[in-house]
Amino acid sequence: KAVVSTQSTGEDVAEVAEKQEEKVEKQEAAARQPPTVHQYRKIQQKVENMEEKHKSQLSDLQRTIDKLQSEKVKVVVGDEHMIRRYKEQLIEKNLQIERFQAEIDSIISLCMELQVHGIVLPKRQIRA
Repeated sequence: KAVVSTQSTGEDVAEVAEKQEEKVEKQEAAARQPPTVHQYRKIQQKVENMEEKHKSQLSDLQRTIDKLQSEKVKVVVGDEHMIRRYKEQLIEKNLQIERFQAEIDSIISLCMELQVHGIVLPKRQIRA
């Protein structure tokens, strides 16, 4: 069993050495390529980075838009609630005005009735 593990370790070392040799060969091949290929790869990498950044910005914008739209819905619902509340207050105030006007009309008609019968109410003196 010890021999088997030594062989597998030897195979592992050989595989690692082979992978390192391939990596060095790729680096050497890349170094031998003309500068335009290197420039092309750099530009290609920059374009990919820009595209990823653009996608990230678009997703951020979409999240912001979604958030604003949900807040707008809340504001619109709040506005509708405020409008309904103000309409109710307006109706209540109009009713109060009508009651006050009816009360004033009844007081005026009572004063006119008294005046017809010759009863004159004394004027109130306003104190300053």
